[in-house]
This record gives sequence, C-alpha cells and structure tokens, in this order.
Amino acid sequence: MTGHNSYKSSTDSAAGQVGAQMADGSHSYQPNELLTVADVCQQYGIGRTSLYAALASGQLTARVLGKRGTRIRRQDIDAFVVGLKPYRPLVERE
Repeated sequence: MTGHNSYKSSTDSAAGQVGAQMADGSHSYQPNELLTVADVCQQYGIGRTSLYAALASGQLTARVLGKRGTRIRRQDIDAFVVGLKPYRPLVERE
C-alpha cells in the first residue's frame, strides 16, 4: 500500500511491541502497547532510577514477562506523566 494512510504490521519481539507502523516510519498510538524500561526512558525523558522509584512506590505499574523483563503499558505511563506536577521555577523572572 502507498499513501499517507498506508501502514505495515510491525512486530519487534525483542522490545515486546506490536503495533502499526505508518509509511513515514512513525508508530500509531496503541494504548495497550507494552514498552520496555529503556523505551519509556527514551520516549518520555524519564531517568531509569526515577522510573524504578515510581514503580516501587506504586505510582506506576508494570508487568514482568518472564525472562523478557519488565514491560509498562503505554496508557499507564501516559497517565503517570499527566499526573506529574508542572515545573515551577523557584524565582519568578520578569
């Protein structure tokens, strides 16, 4: 298929992701998509230590897929990010 609406099925077994890849290389949004810890850190700009702290405190949930490691649903990380407090500088600038 060609055109802006065409897609090809993509499965990355190493990353545990199944979704649709658009012709331009971008991925469609899949709320139940499972992301690796590395994917979450890269895509959301969250440090690995901060991510594991959120998991340990219960602010964020993950699934463990046997030897394949920890996976986080995209909708769970999105909800976590939306719930974060906005940044406010200590000193107001004029």
